[in-house]
Amino acid sequence: MAWLFDVDYLDYVWNFLHKFTRIHRPHYTTDEDNWGHIPARGHVPMTGYHLIITSIVFIVGMFKSALLYANLQTEATTAECVFGAFVAAGCVAN
Repeated sequence: MAWLFDVDYLDYVWNFLHKFTRIHRPHYTTDEDNWGHIPARGHVPMTGYHLIITSIVFIVGMFKSALLYANLQTEATTAECVFGAFVAAGCVAN
């Protein structure tokens, strides 16, 4: 699964923005930094791993919001606890 960490998917976003809105991509580098910190003028690359984690949190958050909007507080709390259990198990497994 190393390919999840190799590709900067923001390159695709910048290409899309340039093609349809003529917004130019700012200059930054996503090369590996040996010092273990983020450069002051750079950013963390949006890798597949980041996309997966962000998507999961977004989906579970929207699911919980829909349950709360439908006045189902118990179900929303249960969904949050189940999601938390999976996250905790994933942290322990690594």
